[in-house]
Amino acid sequence: MRDLWPLIEHGQVRPLIDSEYALADAAKAHAHMEEGQHIGKIMLKVAE
Repeated sequence: MRDLWPLIEHGQVRPLIDSEYALADAAKAHAHMEEGQHIGKIMLKVAE
């Protein structure tokens, strides 16, 4: 917490996002995950 949290708060450390899908396309997101070619997070967008 002492060392890492300040970096997160200042935007110096962020998660790597591979792709974003609408919630309605959750099956496509899951298929993308199963392919195993992603690097980072696969996000489902619940609202704009």
